[in-house]
Amino acid sequence: MNAFKLRYPIILIHGTAAGDSSLFWGRIPKTFKKNNISFFYGKTDRWGTVANNAQMLERNLSDLAEKTGFTKFNLIAHSKGGIDARYFISTLNGHQMVASLSTLSTPHLGTPIADYLMEKHLSGDSVTKKTDPTHFFLIWWSISRPNRINPKRKNMRKYTC
Repeated sequence: MNAFKLRYPIILIHGTAAGDSSLFWGRIPKTFKKNNISFFYGKTDRWGTVANNAQMLERNLSDLAEKTGFTKFNLIAHSKGGIDARYFISTLNGHQMVASLSTLSTPHLGTPIADYLMEKHLSGDSVTKKTDPTHFFLIWWSISRPNRINPKRKNMRKYTC
């Protein structure tokens, strides 16, 4: 493989229940290291809400920018991590720090099963709706809504697999 240099480092953003480790990302971190590709982890909460994780991304990228001198980053996000990243870009004006967003298995159109569960089984006086908003179903329910209010920004490169 020919070595190449990226203009901006990569940020790996995991989805629900995953974590910032090579265990989750498989061979990707090792391959990046082998090829001298600068990368960092997103450091988001594996059970966090979309809004909270977007704020964590904002803080983490600001810290990285200050420490490394980079002004932009290439985001690679898996599953709900893609929704967290889109919220950061669109709602928190993170587009100023993002050169590109690549998503893997991100439910950009929401998850019908989560909508069904919230509407049919977790409605009204349900104990689940009254619990901590990081509850599993509430996390998945929350990802079906942000894409309607967080459209793709102009001049933002976005790649989806």
